[in-house]
Amino acid sequence: MLRDSLHFASDMFCGPGLATVGAWCCWLPSPGEWLQGAIAAFGGFDREASLRAAIEVFKRSGPGRTDPQELQSATGLSSEQIEQEFGGERLLYLEALRRNSNDNVARFLGAIEGPHGLERALFDLIYRMEKEGGQALGIFAIAEFGRADADVNAVLEDAWRSLSAGLEPSRLIGIEAGTMDASISHETFVEFMKVTLIALRMSASAGTPSDTLRANARHALRSLRPQS
Repeated sequence: MLRDSLHFASDMFCGPGLATVGAWCCWLPSPGEWLQGAIAAFGGFDREASLRAAIEVFKRSGPGRTDPQELQSATGLSSEQIEQEFGGERLLYLEALRRNSNDNVARFLGAIEGPHGLERALFDLIYRMEKEGGQALGIFAIAEFGRADADVNAVLEDAWRSLSAGLEPSRLIGIEAGTMDASISHETFVEFMKVTLIALRMSASAGTPSDTLRANARHALRSLRPQS
């Protein structure tokens, strides 16, 4: 809209016969180019905005398949500025992975409340995956690096440790309410949730419909109930 308005204004001021010249005079850079110019002019940038933009880029393509030009355009940073501000593309990826993983854990744990909180949290996750088109930064990390990259493993293990600590209250609430088998240990419960979350993420990335994901989540949670 802004670009069209300026082109219209260029025609008004430069005259119909000079529309091409007017359009050239009023050329506008892309958002990424504009941000790069602002960084150069004012000597600062919005680190949070650049990190969030990088997360979205890495979600779409994964670290090994990310186009450097796309990353630079999205973050508004040149390759030199990425090196200066984040230590390079790899360290930017690791920071993006850490932030995204921590945010996902915090939101998942925040949705758990009461004896039926696990179902609510899983359904909230499925809703978010549907909105994101199944994109998941952590899944790309597992698929691309497996267990071979120590730095990636460290980030993911930190996230799982946070999840593990936050899940224990829901296990105790479920046992007290009679919705979870009391013989299920903390370690077993955490491993169960880890496998369930990874399976849901991978299924969503493969295009599994949300209704199917919700049915699978319900089925998985039934296995936690007390055995009659």
